[in-house]
Amino acid sequence: MLFTNYNTLVLNGATPALQQKRKDVLEMLTAAMEAVQPYPVVTSYFQGAQLVFPSETIDLSTFEHLYVVGFAKASVGMAQAVCDAVPVTKGIVITNDPSAQITHESIEVIVGGHPLPDENSIRGAEKILELLSKCAEDDCVIVLISGGGSSLFCKPRVPLSDLQKTIALMLRSGATIDEINTVRKHLSIVKGGQLIKQTKAICVSLIISDIVHDPISSIASGPTTPDPTTFSDVKEILTRFELWGKIPSTVRMVVGKGLKGHIPETLKEHDPAFKKVFNFIIANNELACQCALKKA
Repeated sequence: MLFTNYNTLVLNGATPALQQKRKDVLEMLTAAMEAVQPYPVVTSYFQGAQLVFPSETIDLSTFEHLYVVGFAKASVGMAQAVCDAVPVTKGIVITNDPSAQITHESIEVIVGGHPLPDENSIRGAEKILELLSKCAEDDCVIVLISGGGSSLFCKPRVPLSDLQKTIALMLRSGATIDEINTVRKHLSIVKGGQLIKQTKAICVSLIISDIVHDPISSIASGPTTPDPTTFSDVKEILTRFELWGKIPSTVRMVVGKGLKGHIPETLKEHDPAFKKVFNFIIANNELACQCALKKA
């Protein structure tokens, strides 16, 4: 039972009719949450060594080596599902759960910071970059992305303390997650599609969306997807929320260099690097709602 206090919640109903209604609601909520659990969701896309999607089938047995990298709240469950389905050579997973473990001797689990990144977020990102740099063209990297990845997977262009201060200011400002992630992407060397520049391997991203309408470039700040935002957007956002004068000078300096073209933009849609990348949303709010509706 997903709800450990299920019986208490049900018995709090004053009449048998109300108790039945409470059972019905809890069953609908259970159906919604079970539909987007990381392990079964990832497992459902495997048929033997093949990843089967409505638009594409990828035969993982055709690659020389399979690697797994993951960063987010759901990354451990997702990684365990991949390891149970196909032979994985090596992997790095960054999570925010100190108790998380993966039963695979070649997968390293690192606990990073959330909602603000910490030193372990950077250490985990550096380990992932080191692993990706060693992958060859006939290898495949399965990238596991879900909510929290923006904080847990962090390789900033500014000192960590300055990034933490900037994001903390934005979290209190009323900015949307898309606006916050626009800033994060441009203060990073791995977000906004930039991660795929770090490897020669084919990248297959399995994404659990935590943002309404599934803007793929914003989920975990879109490390493997094209980014439509620019340094101009960053300055506009920081100015509109009256943060431009409050953020550290290092952040203003990076944005200024980006506006002048001295720092490269995040990767855009027509970048040839995306020819080797496949991004799939495997679970989202719509899936949860549909399963709740079916149970109802």
